[in-house]
Amino acid sequence: MRRVVLVCSLAGWALFWGPANASAQGASPSLPAWDQKFACGTTGPCVRFRVLSNWKSEAVLDRETGLVWQREPATLLHAQSVQRLGCQSNATGDRYGWRLPTQVELMTLGDPTNVNDEFHLPGGHPFIVAVADGTEFWSSDNRPDDPTVADAVNFRRINRDSSIAPGITQFEGPSTFFFRAWCVRGPS
Repeated sequence: MRRVVLVCSLAGWALFWGPANASAQGASPSLPAWDQKFACGTTGPCVRFRVLSNWKSEAVLDRETGLVWQREPATLLHAQSVQRLGCQSNATGDRYGWRLPTQVELMTLGDPTNVNDEFHLPGGHPFIVAVADGTEFWSSDNRPDDPTVADAVNFRRINRDSSIAPGITQFEGPSTFFFRAWCVRGPS
């Protein structure tokens, strides 16, 4: 009886984590590594991110968080509810299951030490994102005590000391403000 269980367990492992799955992207599967900090230099691609070629290169795996991001966020500005529905019906990389990220998830993309990138993203990131399209992105967060107040992340927020870095802004009336969406897949 133990042999059957062991064989089934090994077979399950091979089907899910085995070479066929790993070779789809040319490396072993990447699980979230919240205890690790992937270094990204100013030259060459950042090892933290992997463009998913089997998703038509339209999605990027963040190896630090385990989240999958759109490689190119939306360029059109809409109210939060419209962007939420847009993410839910999105088929980036021929996959459904996209959603608006939380403010914390959006903030994980920011790198406060990289002042050379207009969005303060890690050096060598693979994203296709332009400041001209807007620097504020809706999050899925609304204030629990007042659902008419929603959070957005501004990747070029000016701080009190005049430095520019990602920051969270709350907006009253999420249906009256128009920002971009950067859809994500993964557990929230």
